[in-house]
Amino acid sequence: MPNTINSGWKRLLAITWLVWVTLWTVGLLRPETLVVRDAVIPSELAFWASKSLHVVGYLALTLWPAWHFGRPHWLLVVLASVAHGMATEAIQPFCGRHGSILDVGWDSMGIAAGLLLGLSLNGINSKKGQFGERP
Repeated sequence: MPNTINSGWKRLLAITWLVWVTLWTVGLLRPETLVVRDAVIPSELAFWASKSLHVVGYLALTLWPAWHFGRPHWLLVVLASVAHGMATEAIQPFCGRHGSILDVGWDSMGIAAGLLLGLSLNGINSKKGQFGERP
């Protein structure tokens, strides 16, 4: 018997995800985040901390939609997440930051991990997913 989630939880997850997308986007576009990073993270760890944040951030960005929408829409989830990564990198030079196509590669690692985890949580191997929405 598949696990189901009631509409109240679905709504809360959707709102939480929208808040996360908003905060993540603002964080990627504000130059102050670099100042905070430099003040908090030792310089020898700054590169790996920054790239790890890209991976984890995009894992979080992709996880809920992949979990919620599952198999029928996984390509749309991936394309939307990659488009977000590309758009933020393209906009960063206009926001006092340095955009990098290589960061889109780091983002893609997080997208892949979020997709795999989300589809697993959705019950990709069963006839009905976590939310019971697939035929």
